[in-house]
Amino acid sequence: METMPWENIVCEIPPGYAVGSFYWCEISLDSLETADDMVRVPTVHSSTKVIAATRAVEQGLVERRVSAALNAKVEYVLFESVSTQQTRDTITEITKHNSKSIATKHLAGEVGSAAQMVRELVGMAELGADIVKIAYFAHTPSAIAMGLDALQLAQETIDKPISITPMGTRWGRVAAAMAGSQL
Repeated sequence: METMPWENIVCEIPPGYAVGSFYWCEISLDSLETADDMVRVPTVHSSTKVIAATRAVEQGLVERRVSAALNAKVEYVLFESVSTQQTRDTITEITKHNSKSIATKHLAGEVGSAAQMVRELVGMAELGADIVKIAYFAHTPSAIAMGLDALQLAQETIDKPISITPMGTRWGRVAAAMAGSQL
């Protein structure tokens, strides 16, 4: 069955809320007051997939937040890929708990090329992430187009779901989702 483009769009929700009209919902682990708050993941339609996400970069903090998600038995755990060893260790821990890893990098500053984006994605894929994602600043049509070029090249290179998120405009995110970017 073919995936429809809007099935790739994630609704970011605060803890304690549920949005049943989306296929994907993301709860920020960074907004939780305590690790126990993750246990209260909202009940949504059985077809809705919940992602527990952290953008933390300090190793101990990443471990605590990922652990909270795994203790709550969340199926998808998104984390910031900081280094090769940290990424490998985090993927191993997530896999050990029968959850799916989403390794991501939020690229700082201006991105030079689509090839640079693909290199980042390939690196995370080679470490075993189930889904690989990059996010980058894109305020212009040409910057968004570069991400779409990277998406096409990555899909030809990597045999895993790929997410490329142009940050800065809503229409950039929608353009990426319509072009096949996951999440």
